[in-house]
Amino acid sequence: MSIRLFSTPLDGSLVGNPAATATFAARWAGLSSRTRPLLCYNTGRLGDDVLALINAGTVPRPDFIIAAVGTEILDVANGGRIDGYARRSAEGGGGGPWGHTSTRQLSDPVEIELVPAISG
Repeated sequence: MSIRLFSTPLDGSLVGNPAATATFAARWAGLSSRTRPLLCYNTGRLGDDVLALINAGTVPRPDFIIAAVGTEILDVANGGRIDGYARRSAEGGGGGPWGHTSTRQLSDPVEIELVPAISG
């Protein structure tokens, strides 16, 4: 099975470690844009703050950003926020905006496969 999505945190891994950022950017650029997985950053930062990092050339342009501690999802490839996600999460269910029921509905079905780290 091929990897279809690569999601990584920013803080403490790519941002704040210029050598790691440069290595990641070079390796990402070396992958064929036709076959590489979608790139997603996840962070506690606000979406606009992450876009500023991208526009400054600090990190490669992702397809998606999960920002503001999971309360914003940006579809960078198509140029905007996924408003339905924010609206759905605000509706809540099962204990408030981020109650068990709404979180489960947002995440089902999930298929997770652990893959080995890339070395070299």
